[in-house]
Amino acid sequence: MTGGRTVKDLLAELAIDPETVLVIKDRTLLTRQERVEDDASIEIRPVISGGAGARRPRMTCRRCRRPAVIELRRHNAAFCQPCFTKHFRDQVTRAIKDFDMLEPDDRVLVAVSGGKDSLALWDVLLDLGYHATGMYLGLGIGEYSDRSGEVATSPRRGRKDLDRPARSAGCRSDTSSTALPWTMASMS
Repeated sequence: MTGGRTVKDLLAELAIDPETVLVIKDRTLLTRQERVEDDASIEIRPVISGGAGARRPRMTCRRCRRPAVIELRRHNAAFCQPCFTKHFRDQVTRAIKDFDMLEPDDRVLVAVSGGKDSLALWDVLLDLGYHATGMYLGLGIGEYSDRSGEVATSPRRGRKDLDRPARSAGCRSDTSSTALPWTMASMS
């Protein structure tokens, strides 16, 4: 498709409800008002979250009062992209501390499905300085698993600490357990 238009206009042309997707360019969440140029490569990810419901008034970020791009009903809050990134990172940091999950020198193996949740967790753990390795689990969900595998096992642009893609293991439905072709010692 030709670029040079807003995310909102692009989604309208594709007949995609903007409430049902995230639009990502170079690992950055785009708002509906941002422009997408002709040579830009974007990813449109479906999002499932408790339903869209009735149209609500324009929300503002809880921290900085700029227009919000995401609403977290569980926290009764909405955030702009930078403030959401900080909120998410703070939530992960707090959980690790409160539940004594990890020590700074621990090695962490993150099961990566290729979806937004596991990839975001992997990124945040690396940002926080943990020695995290991703292991892609091919769940065998047709085209979704194929695309997720491509995302998880390709080197991630802009991340020197992710120059090694996730390791890969498939889950087979013909067996009750999955034997992995490597050990934790081989993950270093």
